Amino acid sequence: MTIADRLFTNARFHTLDPDNPNAEALASWRGRIIGVGTRADLEALTGPGTEVLDLGGATVLPGFIETHMHPIAAGVQMLAPQIGYPDCRTVADVLAVLREAASSTPAGEPIQAWGYDDSLMVDDRHLTRHDLNAARAAGGKRGH
Repeated sequence: MTIADRLFTNARFHTLDPDNPNAEALASWRGRIIGVGTRADLEALTGPGTEVLDLGGATVLPGFIETHMHPIAAGVQMLAPQIGYPDCRTVADVLAVLREAASSTPAGEPIQAWGYDDSLMVDDRHLTRHDLNAARAAGGKRGH
């Protein structure tokens, strides 16, 4: 049996388990949960080296991860053409998307796109300025 390296107590643990929706203690070992229940339930998982942490009545919720994003950049990405895998597997796929974007972008304005990863391109090559210039030219010269 694994002995917990940490025992978290004195908290309201919301487990999202319909059979056991709330707990008062949580045992973990190397960052992984090994037990949830009452303090008495978890005594068998503790040993002399177990660090006991009193959470002071806090509420603990599972599964919330702050992914660190920048909302403005995320919004721009949502509006910009996606030129990454799996939508674009070849340089030709990327250029087709960029030509389409160029057809509705005024001349002289940048075309923003996202997701490009040369390591996932079947062609096994980078886009070149010649590729990009040709896609821009083929997209039309709107705005003149």
